[in-house]
Amino acid sequence: MLIELIQGGSSALIRRRVAFAALCLALLSSINGHFGLAPSAFATSQAQSSVPSAAKLDVLSGEYTDAAEPDTPMSFYVRDGKLVVESERLVPTELTPASETEFSRPNTKATLKFTLDAKGAVFSSPALAGELAYVGVSNGRLLAVDTKSGKLLWDFQTEGSKRDPMKMLKPDGGLNNEAIYARYFGDYQDMVLAFYRVFSVGAIWSSPVVDKDVVYFGSTDGLLYAVH
Repeated sequence: MLIELIQGGSSALIRRRVAFAALCLALLSSINGHFGLAPSAFATSQAQSSVPSAAKLDVLSGEYTDAAEPDTPMSFYVRDGKLVVESERLVPTELTPASETEFSRPNTKATLKFTLDAKGAVFSSPALAGELAYVGVSNGRLLAVDTKSGKLLWDFQTEGSKRDPMKMLKPDGGLNNEAIYARYFGDYQDMVLAFYRVFSVGAIWSSPVVDKDVVYFGSTDGLLYAVH
């Protein structure tokens, strides 16, 4: 998933939390009408028995951007205990829970799968190998996610992220957006500074490549990594 990094504009519907929605690039595209997916029997059979709590729904809230249409973000937020999605092309629609991390849109074949909060922006598509998805995050971490359960199995931290020379990371490893987007000039120079601050933490902006159980990826700390 491509997640918006530069904060701006106004939306009263979401809390601007940067999150990772694993393996739902094509699924989100289907909502926008690119192509349809086969109906999910799992979603139909489990919808009534798996109702996420309000706290768990809140974790999924955020603004997601399909790489195919980066100028049309989709907002997910909680309303009356239900997860709602909307965009410029989609009226607010309540999603039907199939499990705590899987939702379907009523009267469509689309099923949305969510996983975890990446604590940073995800600019590239994940690399798939077996039942794992590897994805890089702008906070300088590589995440290995179980594609079936959506659970984080392990993560790897770049050298830039470990050093965090400009103190742009929070104690939990997430990006400190207040520090990153602090304004000094009131013009484009602030945007340049924001990118420079993100670069300082060894952000991973490119898609990883997997070959023979080794994950290769580059980082803005100037290093090429091979993680086994």
